[in-house]
Amino acid sequence: MAHILVKTAQAPYAEAFEASLPVAGRSGTLKGMLRGTAAEGRLRAKSGYIAGVRGYAGYVTTPDGRELAFAMLANYYSCSAGAMRRKFETLMLRLAEGK
Repeated sequence: MAHILVKTAQAPYAEAFEASLPVAGRSGTLKGMLRGTAAEGRLRAKSGYIAGVRGYAGYVTTPDGRELAFAMLANYYSCSAGAMRRKFETLMLRLAEGK
């Protein structure tokens, strides 16, 4: 999935595609996530959830201007869906911080 996002970022429609993704702390399914952090306004991703499976895929701009594509998926996790979302938030924040 991350490879597909990298290729999409190089396509003629890249700008329109990226603009369609929710923005951390500002819009869509990410509106309530990562507010007041390094990821707010700089991370754009699509979330996905079905029973027992949660994931995020998108792009983030690091403090030094690098554009990263990422995809993460959790299946058969033993914690609550909310706890799993918070774990993903931690990972996405680390990416946004360039760590």
